[in-house]
Amino acid sequence: MKDSALRRLNRRAFIKQTALVSGGIALLPATLASCDDDTENPAYSGDFGFREGVASFDPSADGVIIWTRYTTATNEPAPAAITWEVADDSRFSVVKATGTLPATPDTDFTVWVNVTGLAANQKYYYRFLNAQTKLLP
Repeated sequence: MKDSALRRLNRRAFIKQTALVSGGIALLPATLASCDDDTENPAYSGDFGFREGVASFDPSADGVIIWTRYTTATNEPAPAAITWEVADDSRFSVVKATGTLPATPDTDFTVWVNVTGLAANQKYYYRFLNAQTKLLP
């Protein structure tokens, strides 16, 4: 088997195949490096995120107030767009309520919303997200 494969591969075919592979390897880094040139969102830097945590308070028969404070990245423009979501389950497969709020320097980057239209005696999950927040699978 080895001898027949070696006999079929002559010097001219070997050089041709080597040139093709080498050219592909030489072009590969340029192709990979240019894949991410068109991104609209810059990679934010610094210690940013929801560092103060979240809170819920003042529950009523059909709603609750949810709150958080967002720490902006060093290169993030203000205001930061913060999305909030309320769902029936921890995977957020069915979102019951959602919206987007601006986190501005005027409010010390705190956001809160009075979520209404919820059912009484029901367990809900809520979260806050921004453009750079990574969701867990």
